[in-house]
Amino acid sequence: MNLEEMYQTLRGASGEEGAKFDVVQKWFTQCNIIDGKYVTDSLFTCSYQRLCPNNEPLSLTKFIQLLGILAKESKRDVKMFEERFRTVHKQIVDEILKSRSEEKQTQTN
Repeated sequence: MNLEEMYQTLRGASGEEGAKFDVVQKWFTQCNIIDGKYVTDSLFTCSYQRLCPNNEPLSLTKFIQLLGILAKESKRDVKMFEERFRTVHKQIVDEILKSRSEEKQTQTN
């Protein structure tokens, strides 16, 4: 899993042109990137807002910058974030597929 794959997964879950704040926060919490000790909700929010002051969706470049900021501030390696994200990747993809399936069912009814 690399940073671009992480971004594409979160972008897919966001259903938009970029990775949305609440989606990134949800999955980073789920996989313990936001662990409450080294990366807190406050650190995540402040870091995100440094890049996107209005909480607009992240581009790939800003997503990579966000991970760099979080790694620097928490004194953690980005590779550790990738490993932790890998633990929820399948769950995110499953949710995306389920959501798309439900949308198709709604459209056919």
